Amino acid sequence: MPTSPRCLTSLLLVEERLLEANFFVRRFKRADPDTAGYFLNAYLSSARSVTFLLQKELAHVEGFQEWWDAQRLILAGDKAARFFLELRNFSQKAGRVSLFGSRKRQGRSAAWTYQFVGKQVHLPDELRSVDVSEACLMHLAKLARIVLACMDSFPFHSCPRMALSPDGVKALGLDAKAIFDDLGLPFVEGDDELAWRFLQREVDPIDIAAIRKIAFWRRRRLRRAPITASDQLSAELLSIMEKQLRSPEASLDLARMAMELLNNDASPPGH
Repeated sequence: MPTSPRCLTSLLLVEERLLEANFFVRRFKRADPDTAGYFLNAYLSSARSVTFLLQKELAHVEGFQEWWDAQRLILAGDKAARFFLELRNFSQKAGRVSLFGSRKRQGRSAAWTYQFVGKQVHLPDELRSVDVSEACLMHLAKLARIVLACMDSFPFHSCPRMALSPDGVKALGLDAKAIFDDLGLPFVEGDDELAWRFLQREVDPIDIAAIRKIAFWRRRRLRRAPITASDQLSAELLSIMEKQLRSPEASLDLARMAMELLNNDASPPGH
């Protein structure tokens, strides 16, 4: 039975989910409080799909399960990665993700920044006081690096264009002549570079450059702006909220928050 390119495995859907998650978190960075939650939920869903689709697509590839088991152990030991997994489950099945937003001036304009707050999912120390968009981009970078590692380990199973090459056909045990016949292209035994080039045009490649851009994202060092009264108030509110929510039974007490703010304002400088 002839073998056609339709039989090839591909990480194109995995790439799509990475780019989708990146799109949503970039929109989240510019969102106002009315829409920020929508973009965050969309990001969480897309980011979670990355590893789902990775496993689904390569499940029957020899050696993949052992490779994935090693990656899963690494993720299981990563508290931030675990946080995003549980946060997605919460947002999909239980309710709204709680955020603390504050508006900060950046040059001539002002933008909203957000931090995770609440008790839906335990927030690891490494993500405390980290802007939500930066935390999301850090997590997405980890996922993108896993995809790149997978492509290094299984190059011909990851990218159809790489599979449809003399080396790919040989590695995958495909019938090169049958593939050419299926597509109505002439097949010449040996190294026929032009014919292979025509064949590769029949399938989409993986955009490795786009995945690398996500994988090697780095936090930008912004010039420290003067701390305003609004910044100080936001920091105090967030600190009080985190303190109130530390114990398992705790919930936010707005009256107590107001009292603590008043007490802080009444404290002499340096106290």
